[in-house]
Amino acid sequence: IRRNELGVLKDIAALAERYDVPLRNTTRADVAPDQAILREAGRGYDLVVLGVSRRPGDVLFFGNTATAVLERSPTSILFVAS
Repeated sequence: IRRNELGVLKDIAALAERYDVPLRNTTRADVAPDQAILREAGRGYDLVVLGVSRRPGDVLFFGNTATAVLERSPTSILFVAS
């Protein structure tokens, strides 16, 4: 994981603690991103927050990982674009 990504995870964890919201983050490197996200989502969480970037083109598209998660996730998804 890159330094910036770890920093974001720490900031989110601090916010969750501040507002007394349970949070669990997981990092996987041994499986495709969409499969890892869907596996975790299937454990009964209320919300998956996924950072995305819009891909160029006429149709709104955030990439293959976001599309796969959106199509198959058993839970709510929040896409966050910077």
